[in-house]
Amino acid sequence: MKSLSREYSQALYSPLQEKTFETAVSAFIEQEFPSFGGPMIIKLFTSRLKELAEQYYPPRSRLKTGQMLWMAVAKDEKQGWGKTMRKLRLVPVVLTIVAPEDIEAFKQGLSPREIRKQVVARLYREADRQGATLAESDLSLMFKMSVGTVCRDTTAYEKEHNCVLPRRGTIHDMGPSVTHKAQICRKRFLENKTSSQVARETYHSVAAVERYTTALEIVKLCLAKGLSLQETAFVSGIRDRQVTEYQQIIEQFGQKKPRGREMP
Repeated sequence: MKSLSREYSQALYSPLQEKTFETAVSAFIEQEFPSFGGPMIIKLFTSRLKELAEQYYPPRSRLKTGQMLWMAVAKDEKQGWGKTMRKLRLVPVVLTIVAPEDIEAFKQGLSPREIRKQVVARLYREADRQGATLAESDLSLMFKMSVGTVCRDTTAYEKEHNCVLPRRGTIHDMGPSVTHKAQICRKRFLENKTSSQVARETYHSVAAVERYTTALEIVKLCLAKGLSLQETAFVSGIRDRQVTEYQQIIEQFGQKKPRGREMP
């Protein structure tokens, strides 16, 4: 009798195990795309599809008041020439758009721009901690303001706090407007930090750090030999504008004493 009872229970409840997302997708594929593949292919596909659905549509319980879900480019994604967003790996991140400290800042009478700069910095760092990176265009869309305004807020915050924020242009070394030559060279020459330390602190690659510091040494040598800015650019292969930037950095550093390592 027990055996019959077990068989009856299995017959009664086993169908309930099929009331799943995977079963629904499998049935859809078998009906609409009969030549898709065999059972193993369909099983692998539905399993991966479920993972993507859970990743891109997490439960609301993960979000707190004032937070939002956003898709950002993975921090370890390798940037390539002509590589479109469709070919980049995206990571879902939870961002705090409104935090208790924002409300407190408004209560204290801080200007909207000062508060916004703090929020911008927070969002860059939150995405970075979750293995992703935000671009200025992401924040532009979130706050319904121009990319130029986001860039000004970001740059102002970095200057005021003497830091580098982990925005996408910096992480992936994209574009001429996102380099931080002065901070990188200062940390390398004046603070006597290793290239690896500087790379971690400024969210640049070690190769980028060494490229900037080597360029500084070349410009310093050329100027010391009496070459003009134009001649230095021609001899070194460094653009005129960048040579001027390095000259300004050299003049700035000339007023400060290096720690342990001589300026080039």
